[in-house]
Amino acid sequence: MEQNPKNLSEVMTQGAVTVEPNLSLQDALEVMRSWGMRHLPVVDEKNQVIGLISDRDIYRYMALQPTKKLVADAMSTQPFTVKGGERLAAVVKMMANNKYGCAIVCDLKGEVTGIFTTTDALFVLSRLLETKAESEPEFRLMSLEEYLVSWQGKKTS
Repeated sequence: MEQNPKNLSEVMTQGAVTVEPNLSLQDALEVMRSWGMRHLPVVDEKNQVIGLISDRDIYRYMALQPTKKLVADAMSTQPFTVKGGERLAAVVKMMANNKYGCAIVCDLKGEVTGIFTTTDALFVLSRLLETKAESEPEFRLMSLEEYLVSWQGKKTS
């Protein structure tokens, strides 16, 4: 990853694992566990995104509706999808404003090419903060009095 990534395709997780809507919730959870992920795009027979299922959706749904056990029953049917060339800042802002846990990245045909999660965003942030910290002096905590004096434009002793 470059120091200051601009496009989503530079930092997204390439080649997301997908599931079909007729998969059982238990099997979807097992896929998540085996791949170490919390979100799975749901695709139809044409490999087009039709939903998103998260581990949270599964746990919640199984607790409330224990008799219905398919991904189709519990998935979100309007997932946040974007193109790989989207500006990273715009995608992150949209995710934060809407409290989305991920963005499904699709190509021009609507097929999944990757996924960008809040964890991916945190890795980008940590990289940016490390780069910033190398070029600036260290921060230090100030007392309230020091802050008020510095805010008024006076030097502290």
